[in-house]
Amino acid sequence: MQAKKCKLPISLGIAIAERRKQKGLTQGQLAGTLGISQVSLSQIENGLIAPKLVRLQDIADALSCTVADLFRPSPSDSVQKVAMIADMLQALPERYQDMFLSMIESAVSSLRNDDKKNT
Repeated sequence: MQAKKCKLPISLGIAIAERRKQKGLTQGQLAGTLGISQVSLSQIENGLIAPKLVRLQDIADALSCTVADLFRPSPSDSVQKVAMIADMLQALPERYQDMFLSMIESAVSSLRNDDKKNT
């Protein structure tokens, strides 16, 4: 009977690579912060090796997240953009929040109509 290959190191490596890129770090920069070689980090990001728990905590610290965050899928660009809009909305006084939402709704409607005309 053939053993199944564990997918956890692969998904963990993808999460680490995505978070590293979101922070604008190269493999070399993150590896330097962690005190490991770029080759070792590449192997982790490609799921070829799994980091020990202590190293995982170091990686999470360097990426400003928790170890648990590394096991969750990172939010898509759309989700991040929605969060940015929510932050902008919350920064406004309450009396301007409805106006802000109306402006977004109007812009989305116009863009959709324009997109339909161009397709």
